Amino acid sequence: MKQYLDYNATTPVFDETVAIMSRYLSVDFGNAGSRTHETGAIAKKAISNARSEIANYMNASSSELIFTSGATESNNIALFGLLEYAKQNNLNHIVTSSIEHKAILDPLKKIEELGFKVSYVNPDKNGRISTEAICESISDKTFLVSCMHANNETGVINPIDELANKIKDLNNEIYFHSDCSQSFAKTNLSFKNTNIDMISFSGHKFHGPKGIGGLLIRKRDGESAPVTPIMYGGGQERGIRPGTLPVHLIAGLHKSFELCYSNNNEWMAKCQEIKGIALDAFKDLNYKIYGSVDKKTLPNTLSIAFEEIDAEALILILKDVAEISTGSACTSSSYTPSHVLMSMGLTESEATKVVRISWSSDTNISVFDSISRKIKQLT
Repeated sequence: MKQYLDYNATTPVFDETVAIMSRYLSVDFGNAGSRTHETGAIAKKAISNARSEIANYMNASSSELIFTSGATESNNIALFGLLEYAKQNNLNHIVTSSIEHKAILDPLKKIEELGFKVSYVNPDKNGRISTEAICESISDKTFLVSCMHANNETGVINPIDELANKIKDLNNEIYFHSDCSQSFAKTNLSFKNTNIDMISFSGHKFHGPKGIGGLLIRKRDGESAPVTPIMYGGGQERGIRPGTLPVHLIAGLHKSFELCYSNNNEWMAKCQEIKGIALDAFKDLNYKIYGSVDKKTLPNTLSIAFEEIDAEALILILKDVAEISTGSACTSSSYTPSHVLMSMGLTESEATKVVRISWSSDTNISVFDSISRKIKQLT
């Protein structure tokens, strides 16, 4: 049976989550903004409970978390939302990494068109961003640093705790944002460092529904980061993200969060075990891993090239065995070499041979032997 091995693109929704969502679509279907009846109050309580528990996971108060449609919207709010603050303070510089998701890089292109300057820091040969490289790019005009936590293609985990602390030591006026889509909830990594001013995440990366996520905007000395809304409406979500709240999506996000959070140690250990099994299955093949297989990499991800097989050809060869990808789901349709791999120093020819394999803790391990057999037939 064909196995899905593209969990970094999206994940199946838990059955318990589907059940909760159905309840808030057909039974407790109220508008959380309705203040005059019980149906509205039930919806409001569901959102309040979700906000409180998820915010607590990040060592934050409920008032610091806003719900969005996902990390792309959260990233846009974080980036564009600070531009007015920067203008008012004669600041014009942002520092980021060259391996960010397009949900960061594309908004930054637009911000550059508006006259701001952006420094793009390259990773080391293993795909990791160093704190020193980021800090060396900071200038007296820098108002924001944005660095992803775990890379969606290589699985490499960046040292955002260390980076956040160092930035605050250098200049406490600089805001630090991290896109944590690939690490949030499902891993046992910590998100409690209060020097991380803003955190973006998406529910569909941890078995929640698509179309829901969040942005944490921490307060400093009781004052929220000076984020200006990029949309206007009814004033929901502190006016930063207006619009009727999707109660069923938020309740679903909450349920998937609870299930993943309570099981993240087991998820990490099992996925790491599966990685070892996969590599053992591939031991007789000529392969190269981009990134690494150490504890500084997500346990469920391999960025790997086999022999001299082109990635697109390999995907077709394996289509009846496993569903894998060439990288980010947001860019894989373009058939262009991965910007992540290119920034790591790969040639275009090398980059076109790399595939991403990502799994979950309940993946059937027999699939890796099947992949190995398919590849051996070609060599």
